[in-house]
Amino acid sequence: MMKKLLLIFLLIPLWFYGQNIENQSAEQRDSLALSFPLDFNAAYYGNNVWYPGLKIGAEYIWYSKTHAGQVTKEKGSVNKLKTNQWLVGGNLGFFWHPHNYTLLYTGYGLLFRHTNTKKFYWNAGGSPLGLGVTFYNETFEVTDESNVQEVSQATRWYYTPDLVFGIGHFPKKEGTFINGWFLNLRIQGLVRYNAGIMPLTSIEFGFKFNHKKLRK
Repeated sequence: MMKKLLLIFLLIPLWFYGQNIENQSAEQRDSLALSFPLDFNAAYYGNNVWYPGLKIGAEYIWYSKTHAGQVTKEKGSVNKLKTNQWLVGGNLGFFWHPHNYTLLYTGYGLLFRHTNTKKFYWNAGGSPLGLGVTFYNETFEVTDESNVQEVSQATRWYYTPDLVFGIGHFPKKEGTFINGWFLNLRIQGLVRYNAGIMPLTSIEFGFKFNHKKLRK
């Protein structure tokens, strides 16, 4: 059952993308990548900072609104632009706990992002649709005959919702391949961990990539 849910979660982004393009003409599909508000990202994903891992993800701008204003200074008026955005995002990542286990997870949710005039931003959000699986290095069990034997490929599945808070910066020049950096704090819960919830705190540092450049 859990494997089927993981497969469904992995197919969700493809379904959303297909809904956007299924009614487009061939010419419109070729030009869609020039306007599709989608960014990809990759990051170091460190559980408790020092347990290493990697994470990849994608963010689709669902709603965006820019507020314009002016601030008067000695040299004249300066335009101030502030942008608020809601994003739909998905992540796939893992981290490795030496001599213990490896956790593979995927999650989908909403993110709010506020960007100021200097292209710095903060964001906050969460992924209520999360699923993870742990792969244990060495696991043993006691048989009915009271013998101890090793269990090969021991795994355990979890429901893994999370919250994320972070900061970042977009480059002043638009259209570059690396579309900015980000630093996130992710608080994740392993539900069904020994009949309870195991909190995990992780740090993400990575970069966003312009999908237009990836396509070329």
